[in-house]
Amino acid sequence: MASGVAAAASFLWFTQPEIIGILLALTALVAGIVFFILAQKTLFSSSPFLPASLHSGKAPYRTWDCAPSTEFANALAKILHELLQAAQGQQYAVSRQSALRYESEATTGHKKGNFVSAIRNYALAINSLMREIKHEET
Repeated sequence: MASGVAAAASFLWFTQPEIIGILLALTALVAGIVFFILAQKTLFSSSPFLPASLHSGKAPYRTWDCAPSTEFANALAKILHELLQAAQGQQYAVSRQSALRYESEATTGHKKGNFVSAIRNYALAINSLMREIKHEET
């Protein structure tokens, strides 16, 4: 069977090379389509955060439609407090003034129910503290 296929292929190769070219191109096209489909399925099914139908942006920059909530503000507040404790416990010589100022503004916004302001200021405080710690380590 294999020798028959090889004989047919060699006959076509020498007599009709354009047919072999077309067959190779079609094979490559089918393989590319199969690979693309498998890659897309793997990328979106492996993330626990992305539904299969959601197309994400170019990492790491993504846009999400979400409403600010007290749960998210509480999660950021917890992260900030852990960072502040770690910075104090490790005796980092970091300036905590800007982080504490942002935390104060975040707490005020959180108490007033302004979760946009609270989340923004918690994120700024975390960013400020992380920058200070990173700068300290270098």
